Amino acid sequence: MIIIRKNETTLRQSYHPDLYFYAMVKRVLLSVWFLGLLLALPVIFQLPEFFAKYKIRQVLQETTAQPEDYRIYFRDLNNDGKRQKVYSFRNQAGQLAFQYFGDEGGLINQINFSRKYSPNVPWVYFGDANNNGMLEIYGFSLGRDSLFLNWAEPYGPDAGPDRTESLFITRIGVFDVNKLDFTVTRFNVLDLDLDGQREILFSLVTGYSEYPRMLVKINPETLEITTSDDLGINPYIPVYHDLDKDMKLEIIVGSNAYQNLEDSPGDGIIYSRPYLLAYDSDLKPIWPPLPFSPGIDNTLHVLFNPSDMREIVVFQFNRSLPTDRMIGIFRVDYNGNVKDSTFLPEYGKRFKFQVFDGGDFFWLYTGDKMVMINPYLKVIGEKDIDVSAKMYRSRDFEEGFPHIATSDLQSLKVCIYTDYFNHKVEKVFKDEKIRNIIMEVAMGPEYFMIQTDSNEYTYRFGKNRLYYLKFPAFLAIYLLSVLFVWLIMRIREKQLTEWYDLQNQVRDLEIKSIRMQMDPHFMFNAFNSMALLLKNGERDEAFNAFMKFTRMVRLNFDFSDQITRPLSEELEIVRQYLDLNKLRFKDNLEFSVHVAGDVPMSVPVPKMMLQIHVENALKHGLARLETTGKLDLSIVKSGNEIRVSIEDNGIGRQKAAQLNTGSTRQGLKMLQAMYDRLNQQGKPKIFQEIEDLLDENQKSAGTRVNIRIPFTGKDPAVARA
Repeated sequence: MIIIRKNETTLRQSYHPDLYFYAMVKRVLLSVWFLGLLLALPVIFQLPEFFAKYKIRQVLQETTAQPEDYRIYFRDLNNDGKRQKVYSFRNQAGQLAFQYFGDEGGLINQINFSRKYSPNVPWVYFGDANNNGMLEIYGFSLGRDSLFLNWAEPYGPDAGPDRTESLFITRIGVFDVNKLDFTVTRFNVLDLDLDGQREILFSLVTGYSEYPRMLVKINPETLEITTSDDLGINPYIPVYHDLDKDMKLEIIVGSNAYQNLEDSPGDGIIYSRPYLLAYDSDLKPIWPPLPFSPGIDNTLHVLFNPSDMREIVVFQFNRSLPTDRMIGIFRVDYNGNVKDSTFLPEYGKRFKFQVFDGGDFFWLYTGDKMVMINPYLKVIGEKDIDVSAKMYRSRDFEEGFPHIATSDLQSLKVCIYTDYFNHKVEKVFKDEKIRNIIMEVAMGPEYFMIQTDSNEYTYRFGKNRLYYLKFPAFLAIYLLSVLFVWLIMRIREKQLTEWYDLQNQVRDLEIKSIRMQMDPHFMFNAFNSMALLLKNGERDEAFNAFMKFTRMVRLNFDFSDQITRPLSEELEIVRQYLDLNKLRFKDNLEFSVHVAGDVPMSVPVPKMMLQIHVENALKHGLARLETTGKLDLSIVKSGNEIRVSIEDNGIGRQKAAQLNTGSTRQGLKMLQAMYDRLNQQGKPKIFQEIEDLLDENQKSAGTRVNIRIPFTGKDPAVARA
């Protein structure tokens, strides 16, 4: 009992939980379920687009006949609830022109605006200034240094290719190299003072020249022009909002800063600073210009606080500042006082900035992220997007429709985002550059257009029916992977079993070969012959015979761990064997060994390949022959083969079988097993045939063994099992 308790104690102490844990982990990691998961995951990760929630489908491809620099718009020109397509471009006469198309896509008309086309203002604008339900199309042109506003109403009562109007706006300051550097931003047609009468509003922005930098308001009935005071500040991004709740819209303007100004109004304005400006509906300033930090490439963007619509939120993007202060956000009240501010240092290293209203928060686009900022200037989340150079957005963020589109730095890939950037669809072009993406086209909110340098592609954005099969498909992939791993493991297990069986066969062959090599009858006859020589006083002959016997034994044991040996060794053993048998048969045995000079002696051959057939010839064919027995061994090279021929003039196989009914044929069986083992290692196979020789009377005249051994032409090493 004590011993049993000690053994139990020893067993308990030898149990180690860590070893058990490691064994369990190893078992799990090598299980078919885990290996199937490792195989399935790369496949699953390659299929996200195939099972994406949304996909796009091309519905139309058009090749435009317009000049290279043209622009595409979609607007409801005739108030029929459908958007019509409009092209704007420079015509052959050097004028700003536009074409408009019908609901079915056919070209209706082309209208050319008078005077000179300017690449600074290549766009056309849309608005219903006369409030008749039909949109007018506006565009700017130049007459020397004079800026003109032109318009036409394609579906108006007096519509026609020559029914265009034109209005002089102002002169543009000319730089010292006669370069006109200006543009127009934020063109709008709206009821500014909410009196039922719409006005045309836009801002004039210049680069190198100081003037004109002002807001412009036009009464479409009287064509009276009202402008803001030109302070030398670029009113780059005006927005309209009833800030003081007086039922009239105020104009809040974010400006940008330029240097290298040639003109100076002498009013104390620092041209390297952007300013926040505020005007009433008569374009009179509400408060003095509010300065922000100086620097070039420096712009203010204006939004309104969704939690307090009387509060202005200003985003400043100033690339002249360190990255930790490059993006600044300021809360400004309706009196022009800064109430709060913050900076976003983690996003200052980005290369693209754009901000827009997201309803209850603000979206900040940085080129590789979409950042959500609440009304209290706190970052509340971000969405990673593909690195991009441009961003295009739809006016409506309705679920299931395209919201945001981006194009990459090479203008080859478009990414379409929806559902607050939780889903993305990609379109890649190989031979075309992306010029523009139009998010609102004629066919409906689920359609968008990609304009390339040679084509216009219209796509439909919609749900992918395969999306709901995603998880069943992933499960099927996993189960197929498990099945595949299981099959591989079974095949491998079978191969290992066959390999172990072959190893066992090889060991059996080695044992059998050793037994065959030491045939007791041969040993008895050899020693008996040597004893007879000693008795007759032929000591030298007996000594030579003994040395041949020991040489033969040593060669066999040198290759005891192999099933092949070089042809030279096999030939030497056979020669020793024949010489020893010559002592026994004396003049009753004649043999010859012929080896061609081009036979490679180092080629590996099955062990005892020659000895077994020579021994069979002596024991079963020549031993019972009444006349002199003859044995000829010939080895030649033919192409990529070594050809062996062993021929005797014995009694033949049929008669030998009758006289040796107790023969087990173990030698031939062992040799055939060696052939089978070696034939599994390569495509060329060892071939062997045994012929029965007949004389002219069709009686047995001996036996011939033909063996063909494939040879690669090299000098191979001895093959090991």
